[in-house]
Amino acid sequence: MEYYDHHETPLLLAAANGIIEIVQQIVHVYPQAVDYVTVNQRNVLHVAIAHRQKQVFKWIQNHRLIMTRLVTRIDALGFTALHHVGITKFYPGGYHGPALQLQHELKWYERVQSQIPPLYNMHHNKMKWTARDFFYKTLEKMLDDAKQWLKKTSESCSVVAVLVATVVFAAAYTVPGGLNTKTGSPVLLTEPIYIVFTVMDIIALATALTSVVLFLSILTSSFKMEEFLHTLPMKLSIGFQLLFFSVTSTTMAFALTIVLTMKSEEMKWTMSLLYMATFFPVTMFIIIQLPLYVELVKNIWSYRSNVFKFLPRGFLALFWKLPSKLLRYRKFV
Repeated sequence: MEYYDHHETPLLLAAANGIIEIVQQIVHVYPQAVDYVTVNQRNVLHVAIAHRQKQVFKWIQNHRLIMTRLVTRIDALGFTALHHVGITKFYPGGYHGPALQLQHELKWYERVQSQIPPLYNMHHNKMKWTARDFFYKTLEKMLDDAKQWLKKTSESCSVVAVLVATVVFAAAYTVPGGLNTKTGSPVLLTEPIYIVFTVMDIIALATALTSVVLFLSILTSSFKMEEFLHTLPMKLSIGFQLLFFSVTSTTMAFALTIVLTMKSEEMKWTMSLLYMATFFPVTMFIIIQLPLYVELVKNIWSYRSNVFKFLPRGFLALFWKLPSKLLRYRKFV
């Protein structure tokens, strides 16, 4: 459905383009300007929601009197403020991958819905659609694109993770320097670098296998619209981070192997070139996948406040009470 409209007033034009300073100044000088509407009876809140102008929406949200005044208005097509979330003509884009774009749209729907009176959630427009029905209808193509992109990404990452796990698993049995024929222990066991090599190898194997599990859980999911809000993007974000750590740990383990097996003062420059060549794949991986990597890091960071919700309450209570019990025990001792 196309969203044809004209913005007759400077306030509506500023709201559509996200110029928050002009919006604030106009409302400050002439508060009655918030009642101005377009030819289709759309107010400044409708325009801000349809154009995805978060700053304008947040400013209206912080002014409860204005929000209360505008949130119950319905335009000429029977659209509530929540219906305008389904208008995707002005979607700004800028997100790496259809799955993250869909997640952004779902978050925007939830944010607007939190400000709408519950009664208006069931309001039907002139096409007999509720806001949720209209939203799902307009995002059908984005949902299909998100499914295909997420499946292909998970399959590709799973293949890489399995290859990394295979390499580091084999490296655990073909240790650098070989084994002592009498004791069966590694020859370089007393070297401090060998301990670091072992730790890197274990980290690479653990992170690679864990990422495989997460990517397989994505491939076996039902790919419902609601799952793209939290579940699937979180699995993708964590799985991609673990895959990145496994590749980095594998590269570091390879570099440590070179250090252990090629110790020589005469090969100093050769060693330096080998170190640079070792970290070249990781550097290229970061450069090529940087946009996606940044988006996924932001995605994980957005869930930081929900981490403790996944833990049992009894465990959290024990965790908080344990320090006080230790302090009491020390006093008695």
